[in-house]
Amino acid sequence: LWRGWTVEPDPGGDCSLFLDHVKTNLAAGNEEHARYIMAWAAQMVQEPASKPGISLVLRGGMGTGKTIFGQVLGRLMGPHYVLVDDPHYVTGNFNSHMAACLLLQADEGFWAGDPGAAGRLKGLVTSTHQMIEPKGKDAVQMANHVRLLVTSNSEWVVPAGPDERRFAVFDVGDASAQNREYFGDMLRQMEQSGGYGRLLHELQEFDLSSVDLNRLPETDALVDQKIASLSPVDKWWYECLRRGWIRPFNDTTEMEWPSYIPTGEVYASYIAFSEKIRLRYCQTDAQVGRSLQKIAPGIQRCRRRNGTRREYVYRIPSLDACRAAFAEHIRANRIDWQDDEIDVDGPGVPGSPGGVDDL
Repeated sequence: LWRGWTVEPDPGGDCSLFLDHVKTNLAAGNEEHARYIMAWAAQMVQEPASKPGISLVLRGGMGTGKTIFGQVLGRLMGPHYVLVDDPHYVTGNFNSHMAACLLLQADEGFWAGDPGAAGRLKGLVTSTHQMIEPKGKDAVQMANHVRLLVTSNSEWVVPAGPDERRFAVFDVGDASAQNREYFGDMLRQMEQSGGYGRLLHELQEFDLSSVDLNRLPETDALVDQKIASLSPVDKWWYECLRRGWIRPFNDTTEMEWPSYIPTGEVYASYIAFSEKIRLRYCQTDAQVGRSLQKIAPGIQRCRRRNGTRREYVYRIPSLDACRAAFAEHIRANRIDWQDDEIDVDGPGVPGSPGGVDDL
């Protein structure tokens, strides 16, 4: 199915404005991130039959040039580039457009909270084979060479787990946002100054050994995706850490971080949170306790005297220690605990109206 590149490599051409766009806008001025983005594109050109198992995700506002990046790369590939704006064409059944696709760009309209699509999406990124199902014909298994590029202005773009290895997520800078002159000059350079040929040359000559694609850059954008994709228990605990207290969210009698807290009150806090986000299936008290001790290994379940009786309690480390343990749990170098704008819709609860403001 391979038809080759649409241009010949041309070391005498000029694609300097495109390379500036990658560094200044897509990587927001970060040289290391810019090299990672270029390495991702270069690996696709140099080793098209060898999937890296990494999807590139560009998150940014309208007019920042994130879509143009994929369109320029697509110009090198001709029929092997597909641009879609509906998730149906990424995870739907009828996918004959995937058979000869090398670069699939999902532009806007993509929601990471669809649990039915998550498995298909991850398989598309990493699997070496896929089922191709033309409309009205039997599905057949074919080699999967698709690289997925996601461009979106949504806060939550992809389902990212704590040990995420599939999605490299970058926040696109707004230095050139809505700058029609800048992007117009860039496209004219690509068309009239041999820019496409020079870009193909640059990608073919890029030293892939200088960048480890499997080592995802620890960006704030990736941390945002991990937090948005948390399981209900993890998301409840994150909200406790952000607020600095554990008692049920409708209980304002104590606003301090506890050293000890009855296990029943911890579970009541989780249940109150689950009701606020309208979670359909809640874990049991014991399940919540086991999950909590995985998130924060320093938490211990023990018995403590309360007046004339002994009750089961959790011994809780300091707030700073619990926050550090949570950051380690989701493999995040830094979390902004003062951020008040989070999405608490749980995975598997499409359309849930719950939110932090409702709590």
